[in-house]
Amino acid sequence: MEAKKTPQRYEESGLDDQASWQQILDQIPYAKHLGLCVSNDNGLQLVMPFKDKLVGNTMIPAIHGGTIGGLMEITALVACKALTKSARMPKLIDSSTDYLRSGRTQTTYAQAEIIRQGRRVLAVRTTAWQSDITVPIAVGRANLLIPNEPNNAV
Repeated sequence: MEAKKTPQRYEESGLDDQASWQQILDQIPYAKHLGLCVSNDNGLQLVMPFKDKLVGNTMIPAIHGGTIGGLMEITALVACKALTKSARMPKLIDSSTDYLRSGRTQTTYAQAEIIRQGRRVLAVRTTAWQSDITVPIAVGRANLLIPNEPNNAV
């Protein structure tokens, strides 16, 4: 009987090179627009510094949910690309985000956890928080298609 595998954080897979994560992140135009960068404070994580243009509701004020969802999807993409070490970017099959509380006007962080990896599909769990990692503002799940590497055969 095979032992049940536990979820794998990307830093546990030996992919803890902050510079390579930043290089992957720089390939995504929306990540540049959001000003995302990589941090190694609590394991590898993406950081979305607060900017006034990210506010969706000026009455509260709160960060727009689309930017939080984008942060979480990009976190899943970067984790998948780093894990598979593919030359091509993975394709998002589907994504689901559960918003737990309003995102305040401050820096937001996100981490990914690889739940399951098959030959073609990777399942990722993402978490976003602001001041305290134990108080997430959103959690999400994403399924990504791992790109086929082209054959070098003629």
